[in-house]
Amino acid sequence: MLTFYCTPLDISVGLDDGTATAIRRGGWSQRGPTRTAGDVWEDVEETAVVSLLDEDDDTVYSKLMHLAQRAEDVQSPEHRDHLNPANWVIAQAQTPGELMARWALVKQIRVEKLDPAHYRANGRLALEVKFVREGLWRGDDPALSPIELVPYSTHAVATKLTIVNDGYLGSTPVDGDAPPLLNLDIRPYVDAWIAVHAGVSDAGFTPYLWGDALAGAINISSLPAPFNSAAQLPGGKCVALGSSGQIFWTLPLASYYGYYTAYALFLSNADGAVVRFQHGWSGSYQYGSLVAPSASTVHWGIHRLGAFRIPKSGNAVRGVLPSTTYVAGINYVKESGSLYLGGMFLVPDSGRPPQVIRGYGSGYSNPITRVDAGVGQVYWTGSTGIPALVPAAVSFGPFQSLNPTPGLTNFVWLIPVTSPDAPDTPIAAPLMTATGWRVGVRYVPRWQYLNLTGGETGGGVDI
Repeated sequence: MLTFYCTPLDISVGLDDGTATAIRRGGWSQRGPTRTAGDVWEDVEETAVVSLLDEDDDTVYSKLMHLAQRAEDVQSPEHRDHLNPANWVIAQAQTPGELMARWALVKQIRVEKLDPAHYRANGRLALEVKFVREGLWRGDDPALSPIELVPYSTHAVATKLTIVNDGYLGSTPVDGDAPPLLNLDIRPYVDAWIAVHAGVSDAGFTPYLWGDALAGAINISSLPAPFNSAAQLPGGKCVALGSSGQIFWTLPLASYYGYYTAYALFLSNADGAVVRFQHGWSGSYQYGSLVAPSASTVHWGIHRLGAFRIPKSGNAVRGVLPSTTYVAGINYVKESGSLYLGGMFLVPDSGRPPQVIRGYGSGYSNPITRVDAGVGQVYWTGSTGIPALVPAAVSFGPFQSLNPTPGLTNFVWLIPVTSPDAPDTPIAAPLMTATGWRVGVRYVPRWQYLNLTGGETGGGVDI
Protein backbone atom coordinates (compact mmCIF):
# COMPACT_ATOMS: atom_id res chain seq x y z
CA MET A 1 0.00 0.00 0.00
CA LEU A 2 1.22 3.49 -0.86
CA THR A 3 -1.02 6.51 -0.32
CA PHE A 4 -0.34 10.24 -0.44
CA TYR A 5 -2.41 12.65 1.66
CA CYS A 6 -2.71 16.39 2.06
CA THR A 7 -5.21 17.32 4.76
CA PRO A 8 -5.82 21.03 4.08
CA LEU A 9 -6.40 20.32 0.37
CA ASP A 10 -8.57 17.31 1.22
CA ILE A 11 -6.69 15.32 -1.43
CA SER A 12 -5.63 11.69 -1.14
CA VAL A 13 -4.56 9.22 -3.78
CA GLY A 14 -4.02 5.53 -3.14
CA LEU A 15 -1.60 3.77 -5.47
CA ASP A 16 -2.34 0.22 -4.35
CA ASP A 17 -6.07 -0.06 -3.71
CA GLY A 18 -6.48 -3.19 -5.87
CA THR A 19 -9.35 -1.60 -7.77
CA ALA A 20 -8.06 1.37 -9.70
CA THR A 21 -4.32 1.00 -9.11
CA ALA A 22 -1.81 -1.61 -7.95
CA ILE A 23 1.92 -1.49 -7.26
CA ARG A 24 3.56 -3.98 -9.59
CA ARG A 25 5.39 -6.95 -8.16
CA GLY A 26 8.99 -5.89 -7.70
CA GLY A 27 7.94 -2.37 -8.61
CA TRP A 28 9.03 -0.67 -5.39
CA SER A 29 12.63 0.51 -5.17
CA GLN A 30 13.61 1.60 -1.68
CA ARG A 31 16.64 2.04 0.56
CA GLY A 32 17.46 3.21 4.04
CA PRO A 33 18.76 6.72 4.74
CA THR A 34 22.26 7.74 5.70
CA ARG A 35 22.80 9.37 9.08
CA THR A 36 24.72 12.61 8.72
CA ALA A 37 26.46 14.94 11.16
CA GLY A 38 24.31 16.61 13.76
CA ASP A 39 22.04 13.59 14.32
CA VAL A 40 20.25 14.25 11.02
CA TRP A 41 19.03 11.67 8.51
CA GLU A 42 19.39 12.47 4.84
CA ASP A 43 16.31 12.48 2.62
CA VAL A 44 15.57 9.32 0.62
CA GLU A 45 14.30 8.93 -2.95
CA GLU A 46 12.02 5.98 -3.69
CA THR A 47 10.33 4.73 -6.84
CA ALA A 48 7.06 2.82 -7.22
CA VAL A 49 5.83 1.44 -10.56
CA VAL A 50 2.03 1.49 -10.45
CA SER A 51 -0.37 -0.28 -12.85
CA LEU A 52 -3.57 1.56 -13.69
CA LEU A 53 -6.29 -1.07 -13.56
CA ASP A 54 -8.69 1.30 -15.29
CA GLU A 55 -7.93 1.99 -18.96
CA ASP A 56 -6.84 5.49 -18.15
CA ASP A 57 -7.28 7.29 -14.86
CA ASP A 58 -6.98 11.03 -15.22
CA THR A 59 -8.04 11.40 -11.57
CA VAL A 60 -4.82 9.80 -10.37
CA TYR A 61 -2.72 12.10 -12.58
CA SER A 62 -4.61 15.18 -11.46
CA LYS A 63 -4.31 14.42 -7.76
CA LEU A 64 -0.64 13.58 -8.01
CA MET A 65 0.06 16.84 -9.82
CA HIS A 66 -1.77 18.84 -7.13
CA LEU A 67 0.20 17.04 -4.43
CA ALA A 68 3.47 17.55 -6.31
CA GLN A 69 2.85 21.29 -6.41
CA ARG A 70 1.94 21.33 -2.72
CA ALA A 71 5.09 19.39 -1.78
CA GLU A 72 7.18 21.99 -3.59
CA ASP A 73 5.32 24.99 -2.17
CA VAL A 74 5.72 24.07 1.50
CA GLN A 75 9.51 23.88 1.08
CA SER A 76 9.62 27.68 1.17
CA PRO A 77 10.23 29.10 4.68
CA GLU A 78 7.73 31.83 3.76
CA HIS A 79 4.89 29.35 3.30
CA ARG A 80 2.39 29.49 6.16
CA ASP A 81 2.60 25.70 6.65
CA HIS A 82 6.38 25.41 6.36
CA LEU A 83 6.63 24.60 10.09
CA ASN A 84 3.38 22.67 10.29
CA PRO A 85 4.09 19.06 9.28
CA ALA A 86 0.42 18.10 9.56
CA ASN A 87 -0.28 20.19 6.46
CA TRP A 88 2.53 18.82 4.31
CA VAL A 89 2.04 16.06 1.78
CA ILE A 90 2.19 12.84 3.78
CA ALA A 91 3.09 9.35 2.54
CA GLN A 92 1.61 6.25 4.12
CA ALA A 93 3.27 2.93 3.27
CA GLN A 94 2.68 -0.65 4.32
CA THR A 95 4.00 -3.81 2.72
CA PRO A 96 2.06 -7.10 2.95
CA GLY A 97 4.34 -8.46 5.67
CA GLU A 98 3.94 -5.50 8.01
CA LEU A 99 1.36 -5.19 10.76
CA MET A 100 1.35 -1.40 10.85
CA ALA A 101 1.69 1.37 8.32
CA ARG A 102 4.46 3.96 8.46
CA TRP A 103 4.24 7.64 7.69
CA ALA A 104 6.68 10.22 6.33
CA LEU A 105 6.69 13.80 5.05
CA VAL A 106 7.09 14.11 1.27
CA LYS A 107 9.52 16.65 -0.17
CA GLN A 108 8.98 15.98 -3.90
CA ILE A 109 6.82 13.88 -6.25
CA ARG A 110 7.63 13.12 -9.90
CA VAL A 111 5.40 11.10 -12.25
CA GLU A 112 6.20 9.46 -15.58
CA LYS A 113 3.83 7.43 -17.80
CA LEU A 114 4.93 3.94 -18.84
CA ASP A 115 3.60 1.18 -21.10
CA PRO A 116 1.39 3.10 -23.57
CA ALA A 117 -1.74 1.11 -24.34
CA HIS A 118 -1.08 1.03 -28.09
CA TYR A 119 2.10 -1.01 -27.61
CA ARG A 120 -0.03 -4.13 -27.28
CA ALA A 121 -3.66 -5.13 -27.29
CA ASN A 122 -5.45 -4.70 -23.98
CA GLY A 123 -2.31 -3.29 -22.43
CA ARG A 124 -2.54 -1.50 -19.12
CA LEU A 125 -1.15 1.93 -18.48
CA ALA A 126 1.39 2.31 -15.70
CA LEU A 127 3.01 5.12 -13.75
CA GLU A 128 6.52 5.41 -12.42
CA VAL A 129 6.11 7.55 -9.32
CA LYS A 130 9.27 8.88 -7.71
CA PHE A 131 9.07 10.68 -4.40
CA VAL A 132 11.62 12.16 -2.00
CA ARG A 133 10.71 11.72 1.64
CA GLU A 134 12.29 12.60 4.96
CA GLY A 135 14.85 10.10 6.14
CA LEU A 136 12.83 8.96 9.15
CA TRP A 137 9.52 7.15 8.87
CA ARG A 138 7.03 8.07 11.58
CA GLY A 139 5.02 5.48 13.46
CA ASP A 140 1.91 7.66 13.36
CA ASP A 141 0.28 10.03 10.95
CA PRO A 142 2.11 13.38 11.34
CA ALA A 143 -1.32 15.03 11.39
CA LEU A 144 -2.05 13.40 14.76
CA SER A 145 -1.27 15.22 17.97
CA PRO A 146 1.83 14.03 19.84
CA ILE A 147 1.07 11.25 22.32
CA GLU A 148 0.92 12.14 26.00
CA LEU A 149 3.69 10.61 28.07
CA VAL A 150 3.52 12.56 31.34
CA PRO A 151 0.29 14.49 32.04
CA TYR A 152 0.62 18.23 32.35
CA SER A 153 0.66 18.66 36.14
CA THR A 154 2.70 19.94 39.07
CA HIS A 155 6.29 18.75 39.08
CA ALA A 156 8.55 19.16 42.11
CA VAL A 157 11.69 21.10 41.26
CA ALA A 158 14.97 19.17 41.58
CA THR A 159 13.34 15.80 40.90
CA LYS A 160 13.28 13.63 37.79
CA LEU A 161 10.51 12.52 35.47
CA THR A 162 10.78 8.72 35.32
CA ILE A 163 9.57 6.84 32.26
CA VAL A 164 9.76 3.07 32.60
CA ASN A 165 9.99 1.49 29.16
CA ASP A 166 8.84 -2.13 29.24
CA GLY A 167 8.23 -2.10 25.51
CA TYR A 168 6.05 0.95 26.02
CA LEU A 169 6.66 4.51 27.08
CA GLY A 170 4.13 5.29 29.76
CA SER A 171 0.99 3.34 28.82
CA THR A 172 1.24 4.06 25.08
CA PRO A 173 2.97 1.75 22.57
CA VAL A 174 5.92 3.20 20.71
CA ASP A 175 5.40 2.79 16.98
CA GLY A 176 8.86 3.23 15.54
CA ASP A 177 12.43 2.06 15.81
CA ALA A 178 14.07 5.48 16.05
CA PRO A 179 14.20 7.47 19.33
CA PRO A 180 10.98 9.51 19.67
CA LEU A 181 11.48 13.25 20.03
CA LEU A 182 10.09 14.94 23.13
CA ASN A 183 7.56 17.76 23.22
CA LEU A 184 7.50 19.55 26.57
CA ASP A 185 5.31 22.17 28.20
CA ILE A 186 7.18 23.80 31.09
CA ARG A 187 5.73 26.55 33.26
CA PRO A 188 8.33 27.45 35.91
CA TYR A 189 6.56 30.56 37.31
CA VAL A 190 10.01 32.18 37.62
CA ASP A 191 12.52 33.65 35.21
CA ALA A 192 14.97 30.81 34.69
CA TRP A 193 17.22 29.09 32.19
CA ILE A 194 16.55 25.37 32.27
CA ALA A 195 18.69 22.54 30.91
CA VAL A 196 16.49 19.68 29.68
CA HIS A 197 18.41 16.41 29.85
CA ALA A 198 16.85 13.11 28.79
CA GLY A 199 18.73 9.87 29.01
CA VAL A 200 18.96 6.35 30.32
CA SER A 201 20.75 5.78 33.59
CA ASP A 202 20.68 3.62 36.68
CA ALA A 203 19.25 4.78 39.99
CA GLY A 204 22.64 6.01 41.20
CA PHE A 205 22.78 9.03 38.91
CA THR A 206 21.44 12.45 39.83
CA PRO A 207 22.57 15.86 38.59
CA TYR A 208 21.79 17.28 42.05
CA LEU A 209 24.31 17.00 44.89
CA TRP A 210 22.93 18.66 48.05
CA GLY A 211 24.61 20.02 51.16
CA ASP A 212 22.95 17.55 53.52
CA ALA A 213 25.24 14.81 52.17
CA LEU A 214 28.40 16.64 53.31
CA ALA A 215 30.18 16.34 56.62
CA GLY A 216 29.51 19.26 58.95
CA ALA A 217 26.23 20.19 57.26
CA ILE A 218 24.03 22.57 59.27
CA ASN A 219 20.39 23.64 58.93
CA ILE A 220 19.86 26.65 56.67
CA SER A 221 17.27 27.97 59.13
CA SER A 222 19.89 28.00 61.92
CA LEU A 223 22.37 30.21 60.04
CA PRO A 224 23.08 33.68 61.44
CA ALA A 225 20.95 36.52 60.05
CA PRO A 226 20.41 37.41 57.26
CA PHE A 227 21.41 34.01 55.84
CA ASN A 228 18.74 32.19 57.85
CA SER A 229 16.11 33.77 55.58
CA ALA A 230 17.59 32.18 52.46
CA ALA A 231 15.46 29.78 50.46
CA GLN A 232 15.36 26.18 51.63
CA LEU A 233 17.08 23.48 49.59
CA PRO A 234 16.24 19.76 49.49
CA GLY A 235 17.52 18.32 52.75
CA GLY A 236 17.40 21.79 54.31
CA LYS A 237 21.15 21.98 54.96
CA CYS A 238 24.34 23.63 53.74
CA VAL A 239 28.02 23.80 54.74
CA ALA A 240 29.85 26.81 56.15
CA LEU A 241 33.22 27.16 54.42
CA GLY A 242 36.28 28.22 56.45
CA SER A 243 39.26 30.24 55.31
CA SER A 244 40.50 27.55 52.91
CA GLY A 245 40.11 23.87 52.14
CA GLN A 246 38.31 21.37 49.98
CA ILE A 247 34.99 19.57 50.19
CA PHE A 248 33.64 16.66 48.15
CA TRP A 249 30.71 14.51 47.22
CA THR A 250 31.35 10.83 46.44
CA LEU A 251 30.31 9.72 42.94
CA PRO A 252 29.78 6.07 41.97
CA LEU A 253 31.70 5.52 38.73
CA ALA A 254 29.02 3.12 37.51
CA SER A 255 26.72 6.15 37.23
CA TYR A 256 29.11 9.05 36.56
CA TYR A 257 31.58 9.03 33.71
CA GLY A 258 31.99 11.18 30.63
CA TYR A 259 31.64 14.93 30.16
CA TYR A 260 29.82 17.31 32.55
CA THR A 261 29.37 20.99 33.28
CA ALA A 262 29.47 21.82 36.99
CA TYR A 263 27.40 24.48 38.77
CA ALA A 264 27.49 25.32 42.49
CA LEU A 265 25.07 27.12 44.83
CA PHE A 266 26.56 29.74 47.19
CA LEU A 267 25.49 32.30 49.77
CA SER A 268 28.00 35.04 50.61
CA ASN A 269 28.18 38.50 52.18
CA ALA A 270 31.60 39.40 50.76
CA ASP A 271 33.45 39.36 47.46
CA GLY A 272 36.77 38.09 48.79
CA ALA A 273 36.42 34.36 48.10
CA VAL A 274 37.55 32.27 45.13
CA VAL A 275 36.57 28.67 44.40
CA ARG A 276 37.42 26.15 41.74
CA PHE A 277 36.05 22.79 40.77
CA GLN A 278 38.08 19.82 42.00
CA HIS A 279 37.55 16.19 41.05
CA GLY A 280 39.42 12.88 41.03
CA TRP A 281 40.37 10.43 43.74
CA SER A 282 42.63 10.66 46.78
CA GLY A 283 46.08 11.86 45.78
CA SER A 284 45.16 12.48 42.13
CA TYR A 285 42.99 15.55 41.53
CA GLN A 286 42.18 17.79 38.60
CA TYR A 287 41.12 21.42 38.96
CA GLY A 288 38.97 23.92 37.12
CA SER A 289 39.37 27.67 36.69
CA LEU A 290 39.04 30.09 39.59
CA VAL A 291 35.53 31.51 40.14
CA ALA A 292 34.59 34.34 42.52
CA PRO A 293 31.18 33.76 44.19
CA SER A 294 29.00 36.85 44.06
CA ALA A 295 27.71 38.44 47.26
CA SER A 296 24.15 37.26 47.92
CA THR A 297 22.56 36.70 51.31
CA VAL A 298 18.93 36.11 50.31
CA HIS A 299 19.02 34.03 47.13
CA TRP A 300 21.23 31.06 46.45
CA GLY A 301 23.37 32.00 43.47
CA ILE A 302 24.06 29.51 40.68
CA HIS A 303 27.72 29.74 39.63
CA ARG A 304 29.16 27.94 36.63
CA LEU A 305 32.43 26.21 37.54
CA GLY A 306 33.28 24.96 34.05
CA ALA A 307 33.22 21.74 32.04
CA PHE A 308 35.13 18.62 32.94
CA ARG A 309 35.50 14.96 32.06
CA ILE A 310 35.65 12.13 34.53
CA PRO A 311 38.79 10.47 33.16
CA LYS A 312 39.13 7.27 31.27
CA SER A 313 39.18 5.23 34.47
CA GLY A 314 35.45 5.89 34.66
CA ASN A 315 34.76 4.00 31.44
CA ALA A 316 33.95 0.31 31.25
CA VAL A 317 36.72 -2.09 30.24
CA ARG A 318 35.31 -5.10 28.40
CA GLY A 319 31.93 -4.16 29.83
CA VAL A 320 33.17 -4.00 33.44
CA LEU A 321 33.17 -0.69 35.32
CA PRO A 322 36.06 0.09 37.71
CA SER A 323 35.48 0.04 41.45
CA THR A 324 37.47 3.19 42.26
CA THR A 325 35.60 5.75 44.35
CA TYR A 326 35.50 9.09 42.61
CA VAL A 327 34.89 12.49 44.24
CA ALA A 328 33.77 15.87 42.94
CA GLY A 329 33.51 19.16 44.80
CA ILE A 330 35.33 22.43 45.27
CA ASN A 331 38.65 23.80 46.43
CA TYR A 332 38.29 27.26 48.03
CA VAL A 333 40.03 30.23 49.65
CA LYS A 334 38.10 32.89 51.60
CA GLU A 335 39.65 36.16 52.77
CA SER A 336 36.72 37.60 54.72
CA GLY A 337 32.99 37.37 55.38
CA SER A 338 30.82 34.28 55.31
CA LEU A 339 30.54 31.73 52.52
CA TYR A 340 28.06 28.82 52.41
CA LEU A 341 27.85 25.95 49.92
CA GLY A 342 24.33 24.64 49.36
CA GLY A 343 24.89 22.10 46.61
CA MET A 344 26.13 21.37 43.14
CA PHE A 345 24.59 20.52 39.75
CA LEU A 346 26.41 18.17 37.37
CA VAL A 347 24.83 18.56 33.92
CA PRO A 348 25.80 15.72 31.53
CA ASP A 349 27.34 16.76 28.22
CA SER A 350 28.03 13.24 26.95
CA GLY A 351 25.95 11.56 24.27
CA ARG A 352 23.09 13.92 23.50
CA PRO A 353 23.87 17.26 25.22
CA PRO A 354 20.98 18.90 27.09
CA GLN A 355 18.81 21.52 25.45
CA VAL A 356 18.88 24.80 27.36
CA ILE A 357 15.65 26.81 27.17
CA ARG A 358 14.27 30.02 28.65
CA GLY A 359 11.37 30.13 31.09
CA TYR A 360 9.54 33.28 32.20
CA GLY A 361 7.80 34.24 35.40
CA SER A 362 5.13 36.63 36.65
CA GLY A 363 6.60 39.61 34.81
CA TYR A 364 5.27 38.06 31.59
CA SER A 365 2.09 36.47 33.02
CA ASN A 366 3.84 33.14 33.63
CA PRO A 367 3.80 31.88 30.02
CA ILE A 368 4.28 28.20 29.19
CA THR A 369 7.59 27.40 27.52
CA ARG A 370 6.67 24.99 24.73
CA VAL A 371 9.52 22.82 23.44
CA ASP A 372 7.99 21.52 20.22
CA ALA A 373 10.30 18.97 18.62
CA GLY A 374 7.65 18.20 15.98
CA VAL A 375 8.18 21.57 14.29
CA GLY A 376 11.63 22.23 15.71
CA GLN A 377 10.71 25.37 17.66
CA VAL A 378 10.78 26.65 21.22
CA TYR A 379 8.13 29.28 21.89
CA TRP A 380 5.86 30.60 24.62
CA THR A 381 2.10 30.35 25.00
CA GLY A 382 -0.66 31.30 27.40
CA SER A 383 -2.77 28.68 29.17
CA THR A 384 -4.98 28.33 26.07
CA GLY A 385 -2.02 27.39 23.86
CA ILE A 386 -2.02 30.60 21.83
CA PRO A 387 1.56 31.86 21.26
CA ALA A 388 2.38 34.80 23.48
CA LEU A 389 4.68 37.69 22.63
CA VAL A 390 7.63 37.63 25.00
CA PRO A 391 11.25 38.76 24.62
CA ALA A 392 13.01 36.79 21.95
CA ALA A 393 15.19 33.92 23.11
CA VAL A 394 16.67 30.93 21.36
CA SER A 395 17.22 27.43 22.65
CA PHE A 396 20.70 25.98 22.97
CA GLY A 397 21.35 22.33 22.22
CA PRO A 398 19.38 19.60 20.42
CA PHE A 399 15.80 18.57 21.06
CA GLN A 400 15.80 15.65 23.45
CA SER A 401 14.76 12.09 22.60
CA LEU A 402 14.13 8.86 24.48
CA ASN A 403 15.64 5.43 24.04
CA PRO A 404 12.76 3.12 23.00
CA THR A 405 14.58 -0.13 23.85
CA PRO A 406 12.40 -2.40 26.04
CA GLY A 407 13.56 -2.79 29.62
CA LEU A 408 15.27 0.61 29.89
CA THR A 409 14.22 3.40 32.24
CA ASN A 410 14.36 6.89 30.76
CA PHE A 411 14.83 9.91 33.00
CA VAL A 412 14.04 13.52 32.11
CA TRP A 413 15.73 16.16 34.27
CA LEU A 414 14.97 19.91 34.33
CA ILE A 415 18.06 21.60 35.76
CA PRO A 416 18.36 25.37 36.46
CA VAL A 417 21.58 26.73 34.93
CA THR A 418 23.19 30.05 34.09
CA SER A 419 22.32 31.84 30.86
CA PRO A 420 24.07 30.43 27.77
CA ASP A 421 24.44 34.06 26.63
CA ALA A 422 26.52 34.81 29.75
CA PRO A 423 27.42 31.42 31.23
CA ASP A 424 29.92 32.79 33.76
CA THR A 425 27.51 35.36 35.21
CA PRO A 426 25.85 34.02 38.40
CA ILE A 427 22.04 34.01 38.58
CA ALA A 428 19.56 33.58 41.41
CA ALA A 429 18.41 29.97 41.75
CA PRO A 430 14.65 29.33 41.58
CA LEU A 431 13.01 27.79 44.62
CA MET A 432 14.05 24.16 44.89
CA THR A 433 11.38 23.11 47.38
CA ALA A 434 7.73 23.91 48.08
CA THR A 435 7.02 25.66 44.78
CA GLY A 436 6.27 23.26 41.96
CA TRP A 437 6.52 23.82 38.23
CA ARG A 438 3.88 22.72 35.74
CA VAL A 439 5.31 20.17 33.32
CA GLY A 440 3.86 17.94 30.63
CA VAL A 441 5.71 15.58 28.28
CA ARG A 442 4.56 14.19 24.94
CA TYR A 443 6.48 12.41 22.24
CA VAL A 444 6.55 12.19 18.46
CA PRO A 445 7.26 8.56 17.44
CA ARG A 446 9.34 7.96 14.31
CA TRP A 447 10.39 5.10 12.06
CA GLN A 448 13.95 4.93 10.91
CA TYR A 449 13.18 3.57 7.45
CA LEU A 450 11.10 1.03 5.54
CA ASN A 451 12.68 -2.37 6.11
CA LEU A 452 13.38 -4.66 3.17
CA THR A 453 13.19 -7.98 4.99
CA GLY A 454 10.12 -9.87 6.14
CA GLY A 455 8.93 -10.65 9.65
CA GLU A 456 6.15 -9.74 12.03
CA THR A 457 8.30 -7.55 14.26
CA GLY A 458 8.07 -4.49 12.06
CA GLY A 459 9.92 -5.64 8.97
CA GLY A 460 8.52 -5.51 5.47
CA VAL A 461 8.79 -7.65 2.36
CA ASP A 462 9.77 -6.85 -1.19
CA ILE A 463 6.77 -6.42 -3.45
